[in-house]
This record gives sequence, C-alpha cells and structure tokens, in this order.
Amino acid sequence: MSFYKLVPSSEAAMMSYMKEQIQAEEPFIITGWRPHSMFSKYDLKFLEDTEGHFNYDNVYVLSYEGIEEKYPEAYDILSQWSIEVDELEEMMQQYEDEDKPFEESAEEWIEENRDKVDEWINN
Repeated sequence: MSFYKLVPSSEAAMMSYMKEQIQAEEPFIITGWRPHSMFSKYDLKFLEDTEGHFNYDNVYVLSYEGIEEKYPEAYDILSQWSIEVDELEEMMQQYEDEDKPFEESAEEWIEENRDKVDEWINN
C-alpha cells in the first residue's frame, strides 16, 4: 500500500513538481482546483473521493445591491451568463503560454457563441 504526504507549497512549486513528474512519467497527487490551466495543458484525472473530503463548488457573478434597477440590461446579461470550465481553462492556458490577452479570448468566445450571446442580450 502506498501512502502520500501532503506538502504545503505555492502554486508555482506545485506546477513545477507536477511538470517534473509528468516528464519523468512518475505518478503524483496534487490538490488542484478548477478552473486552472493545468487541466487544459495536461491529461489529469480526479481521484475518487470515497471519504467526502473535497466538495465541488460553483463560481458566481457578483454585483452590488441596486444594479437591477440602475442597469437592468447589464443585470439581465450577468444573470444569464455562463461558460464551461474547460473553455475558461483553455483561455487561461493561452494567456500563460502565448501571452494572449483575455480580452482577445473573450472576443473570440463571443463570436464562436454568437447565438447564445445574442439570446442573453436580446433576452
């Protein structure tokens, strides 16, 4: 039976260790999170959490009280907006690897999802 030791470190140290292990074709376990570019770069797998220690969570768009009355169109768009995690991770990877601005990735995403965006805008 193999045992693993949790070693607290920085994100940069985790990524460096992971890259070394992948290049050496050695097994490893990390405590990763999504969205993160590592899932776009590498073929990572989630371990089964039989003890229920790690829970999935959601990401929410937050605003301020009163936006619904002051900016109803913006409120409507923000209330409907959604994007797949893997799409965010791909954008993150392009930013890191190619220095591609997020604004450019967002523009491309909007064009590729024009029907969905138009539905949000035209409500």
